[in-house]
Amino acid sequence: MNLYGGIKVFSKEEMYKVHQAAMQILQEVGLELDLSEESLQKLGKKGLKVDFASCRVRFPVEPILETIQQLSGAPTPEISEEGTDKPPQPLRIPKWLQATVGAQHGFVYDMDQAEMRPASHRDMYDFIKVKRNLKDVIASSSGLYPQDVPQDVASVHAAAAAVKYCENPSAPDVNGVQDLPWVERVMQAAGVWGPEQHKMVGIYPVSPLRLTGRGAEMLEFQAKRGDLSFVLGMVIPGVSSPVTLVGHTVVVLAEEFGFNTAYRLLVRPPNNRFSPRSIGDDVCIMDMRRGAYVLSSPEVSLLRLATHQIAGEFYKFPGPTDGGIRLFPDAKEPGIQAATEGALQAMGNLAQGVYSYDENVSVHVGILGSLCGNLYVCLEQAVIDHEMFQYLQRFVQGIEVNEETIAVNLIGEVGPGGTFLDTEHTARHYREEMWFPELGHRGSWDAWVGFGRRSPLDIARERVKEYLREDLEPVLSEERVREVDRIVQEAEMALLDHTTGILP
Repeated sequence: MNLYGGIKVFSKEEMYKVHQAAMQILQEVGLELDLSEESLQKLGKKGLKVDFASCRVRFPVEPILETIQQLSGAPTPEISEEGTDKPPQPLRIPKWLQATVGAQHGFVYDMDQAEMRPASHRDMYDFIKVKRNLKDVIASSSGLYPQDVPQDVASVHAAAAAVKYCENPSAPDVNGVQDLPWVERVMQAAGVWGPEQHKMVGIYPVSPLRLTGRGAEMLEFQAKRGDLSFVLGMVIPGVSSPVTLVGHTVVVLAEEFGFNTAYRLLVRPPNNRFSPRSIGDDVCIMDMRRGAYVLSSPEVSLLRLATHQIAGEFYKFPGPTDGGIRLFPDAKEPGIQAATEGALQAMGNLAQGVYSYDENVSVHVGILGSLCGNLYVCLEQAVIDHEMFQYLQRFVQGIEVNEETIAVNLIGEVGPGGTFLDTEHTARHYREEMWFPELGHRGSWDAWVGFGRRSPLDIARERVKEYLREDLEPVLSEERVREVDRIVQEAEMALLDHTTGILP
């Protein structure tokens, strides 16, 4: 199924103006890269204009255009008012969605106590149980970090839980170059990764046109290993970019093209080329009245649409931009605000944001169950979000057009005044054509009252309690479990003060 049209926020002329503005920023203002003198010297030898005193790097047009050419797969680096030197391709809608459950900041919402609290090891195991029961959800433990251990080793413990209890484990994020090798060793000990396989850590600048701290450290570390990851924008209008949405888009493009050009020039051959891929940014805004970090707003949806449109239509980057469909409500507890914000966000993304130039399209859905701007996870909300996710799953499958589904002969057989209820065609197709909710009630008032007037949240609570009663058996052999536990203990001894002893 192709998408014809869709929501667009820019004209061709406007996209060209945004591109030109980003190029101007990179040439005249530049970026600040808090890297070693050795790395800065290397960038200077590659043709970038480096001020060593301020770490300011300014970019000629040619290396930026080369980065864009690699990302787009265009035959030449030329960019005109039509975009990159590449014919336009039809946008395609995804036919299948995947999701996961969790939150990025290590907290959970406890429905019984109606409070937010730090996540523990038990919480990690509980939400793995819930994931196992949700259709089309990736049963990985990434997305929640235990707070009952020092944060220096939290990522190592999260990796151990993933490999021991998940069929398709993924490595969690890391604090920095200290715990990264230990996470990799856990993945290798479980047999999930091969020897010397590296985790590619995404890098997020958090200051305008500047890469410092963990981001700069990870970029330089991975570049020296020969790993070419990708620097994604994490820009907040009015804070780290202009409050105007188009000014924000200019900063996003300048940062991603500039930082990734520098990254590419630091990596030694043959890994110093980007495979064709798209760009993206972790969009959020600040509520200027309250000073609050916001992930669910019409501005966020517009900014995501803007990035997706210019990435696909102007630069013609293949594939969906990062992020897929997002379900990141700002609500503080499960309920109508969380569901409304998540649904509006998801449909805003579907208006164009997840459409792709790939032949075979599938995208992921933002983490289910997150609340308060992705600060904490609620298992009951995850079950409610999964209901919305299944709705979207049916939506993206579209309408199949063939002789069987058009059903001209059947329509003729039934004729005027007949019914299709008792036909074999209806019995054969209704399950695949129609989506049936499991939490929402579609029957009559009397049937709903007889059902106990239970709300979707009531049913979600019952489901979670049922899931948590299940046993959680490791998916690894006993030998591999012992090896993973041994590496976790070694990591604790290496990363923590030895006087504290080994943590339980």
